[in-house]
Amino acid sequence: MSFAFGHLVFSWLIGKSKEKISKTKLLRVEWFLLLFGAVFPDGDYLIDWIFGINFHRTITHSFLMVLLSFLVIYFVCYFFDKKLNGKRLGLFFAIGILSHLIADFIMGSPGVPLLWPLEYRFWLWGFSYHYIHLTLEQIPKEELVMHLRWAIFDMGLGVLWLGYLFFKNKIKEF
Repeated sequence: MSFAFGHLVFSWLIGKSKEKISKTKLLRVEWFLLLFGAVFPDGDYLIDWIFGINFHRTITHSFLMVLLSFLVIYFVCYFFDKKLNGKRLGLFFAIGILSHLIADFIMGSPGVPLLWPLEYRFWLWGFSYHYIHLTLEQIPKEELVMHLRWAIFDMGLGVLWLGYLFFKNKIKEF
């Protein structure tokens, strides 16, 4: 399980690689869509919390969401401001979401439902069929401790990333 900063750093590395390979700088809106796309799939937690249903890692963690996100950005640009390059902007948002899926795929269980609505879940070491969502009370203590360790690691990663940006003068003030 990757957390917010892990997803952000992974998509940031993709963006920096794109800049280095193409020898061009990404626009602010491209960076925003790439980074927002990287955390967007976990917005499904809000639906879990508000409505009390198990929605996490369903459509938001699938190739269908990557396609839908591209189309939404493309058509919003097409209908509201034709000067914007909807294909390019949609692609950055879709790549951000795809980077999230890749990070979750690498981090493992319970896997990613890439082919949602099919119940197959994929991760680096295989796949499973029909994942059973557990409530917080049902999760073994050892697994909760592992998630807490990853969350703390993620916070440290965030501090390191912000420190790097600060010392590279990408962030002027805190």
